[in-house]
Amino acid sequence: MLKISSLIFACTLLALLRSNSIAYAAYGDELYSEDFDNGFDNVWTPRHFNGADTTGNWAIVNNAYGMIVNQVGQTGNSVSGSENWSDYAYELDMVAVSGADKNIPFRYIKDTNSSLLDKFYEVHVSGNGVYLGKAYGVLNSPPTTTYNFQNNVTYRWRIELVGNKITVFIKTESDSDFTKLLEFVDNNSPYLSGSIGVRVGAGSVIPSGVYFDNIKVYDLSEPEPTPTPLPTVPYYSQHNPQWGGDQYDNLNRTISQVGCALSSAVMVLRYYGIDKLPFGANLVDLNPGSLNQWLNLPQNTDGWWRSGIVNWSALTRIARQLHDLDPGYPKLEYEVIAASNTSRIHDLLEVDHQPLIFRQRLASNTHFVVAHSQEAESPVRQYAINDPWDESKTLFNLPPEVLTRVGHYYPTNSDLSFLYLHADDALKIRLTDPADQTTGHAGSDLVEAIPLSTFDLEYPLANRLDETDSVADPFWSLSVKYPQAGAYILELTAPQPGWYHFEVYAYDQEGNFKLFKEEVYLPDTLPHLYTLTYFNQTAGDTNLTQPVTFASFKQLINALYRDRWLTWSAHNVFQVVINKIETMYRLSRTTGLLILSRQTSALDTLLAKKVITPQIHRLMSQQLTALYATLSAP
Repeated sequence: MLKISSLIFACTLLALLRSNSIAYAAYGDELYSEDFDNGFDNVWTPRHFNGADTTGNWAIVNNAYGMIVNQVGQTGNSVSGSENWSDYAYELDMVAVSGADKNIPFRYIKDTNSSLLDKFYEVHVSGNGVYLGKAYGVLNSPPTTTYNFQNNVTYRWRIELVGNKITVFIKTESDSDFTKLLEFVDNNSPYLSGSIGVRVGAGSVIPSGVYFDNIKVYDLSEPEPTPTPLPTVPYYSQHNPQWGGDQYDNLNRTISQVGCALSSAVMVLRYYGIDKLPFGANLVDLNPGSLNQWLNLPQNTDGWWRSGIVNWSALTRIARQLHDLDPGYPKLEYEVIAASNTSRIHDLLEVDHQPLIFRQRLASNTHFVVAHSQEAESPVRQYAINDPWDESKTLFNLPPEVLTRVGHYYPTNSDLSFLYLHADDALKIRLTDPADQTTGHAGSDLVEAIPLSTFDLEYPLANRLDETDSVADPFWSLSVKYPQAGAYILELTAPQPGWYHFEVYAYDQEGNFKLFKEEVYLPDTLPHLYTLTYFNQTAGDTNLTQPVTFASFKQLINALYRDRWLTWSAHNVFQVVINKIETMYRLSRTTGLLILSRQTSALDTLLAKKVITPQIHRLMSQQLTALYATLSAP
């Protein structure tokens, strides 16, 4: 008998759910059920398809639905369900009482003009052969297989439809699980939705009779995700009395006056869940006041750039340290984005929903705000912001406001390497990487040819309580993200002889850093070259050297005397010493290097006797060290 008892079906279903022996999609919500026990619980519509019209032949016999056809080539379909069903599993029992052909149509779309033009897929059985078919469509190289079919035996089919993939399974009442028969991906104008159907037809063997029962349809579509509310960027005011009166960095200013960068950084870190700061073995709440203290810790010598601007790369160390304590905290990576890259800014705000730190130019100083969405494209580009100076200011408009650079933090597990070069604004600077690509000054132009590099002037922080207040002078800021390991050439050109400052911050891939803070005397307007040997795996191995020769050393002490940084007696001492070392070096390289290595103590003596100033002492120490490195090189 065709009918499967409810007990057998329940046991079969339980076995299906528990079995891991075959890969088929999990049951979703039940979309449809029909067992014909009470006649029709759902509407079934016969469709004439081929040969003599069969629409009147369909009937329920012994609580199963089907018919018998008696003419060769005669075929009819009957359909039910929704043509809007897309991804579903179609299960049914099928038993043939006569003939050799058996068919199951699915993703069925009725033609409004003629049933002869209906579109559908079908599983087609002819004898023991199993095939996939497509009415009014082409299947490119569909799979075929064989199965030992017998009439008057009930077979349960399961057909899974997910996107353009079709998978066909079969089992008998004695089987504990389904067997996969066919699997196919239709890349040729696939039918992606449609109702279910049953089909009876005759090939060359007549009569052909097939009946169907226990039909189920399960939803396999991906459930619509419950929208997760996007996190909001928390607001932190630089004027909050909890920290607003604290001394900012080591400047004679307060957080309330110039703490916009500090407060903006806190907002973005908090957005990513970075809510603590590691102070040794202790964790404290992150806010502008505690971050100000953390940046001033002795080990964070890279915490501030000139004029109290937050070193954005130093903050990635906070996330990394927290992640090491608790992997629930994300690591964060930092990058600089050009203000002109409006499409990237839009995508980060509107697609990735990641806040950005905007650097705003205000006359001769700088203000920082946090942008969290783009509100308009024209006639002005408008961004929604958190302004740490003024909570009521919520929009940033371009123009008239001026955006000069964008900072971006994002979760990462990769590479925190960076190079930063800062130099006095009076200098012209140029950095050439190991691939001979240059960023910096090129005549009167500013070039950024090193990949992922930026170069511009960094202006002091704004103090809107006193618009005339300038924290410090502007300085050149050059950055390279993911710098290539190897030897870089740093070129400095001064407008006139004098003392100048520059700093190099070298970060490796783990965010460890090495800092070079240099005070140099440039005796002429010719380019002065330094070699930066950068290691992206171990920042501690990075070195900054200046090629110094006997000739360049003499040129320097003569310029220092000429510009009255050395007295006549100090100049004579250095001249006599360097001439003696050069003479000995020419005679014996070993002896010359030995004498040169002992000059540090001589410098200490000159400093103690106030023959030279501490500034000259530092400069001469650097020069002697560099000269020794040059002369002792292989």
